[in-house]
Amino acid sequence: MTAYAMKQDRDKCFKVGMDGYLTKPVSPENLFNAIKGLMPQQTQAAPPPVVDLDAALRTVGGDKDILKEVLQVFPDR
Repeated sequence: MTAYAMKQDRDKCFKVGMDGYLTKPVSPENLFNAIKGLMPQQTQAAPPPVVDLDAALRTVGGDKDILKEVLQVFPDR
C-alpha cells in the first residue's frame, strides 16, 4: 500500500518483487480485491466429505444427539 500512485511507481514496485500494488485512499472493495488476488485459486473440486452423514445417522438408529456425540469424540476421523 502506498501513496505513490504514478505508473512509474507501480512499475518500480513490481520490478523489485512486490506481489500487489494498492494506492491510497483505499476503498474496502479495492482492498478486498487485492487480498483476493493474492490468494491461491482453487483448481480442484471440493474433497468428498469425511463422513457419510446419512449412513452414520442410520448406524445410530436416526438419533442425531448420539451421532453428534460420536462426531465430537472423533472430530478428525
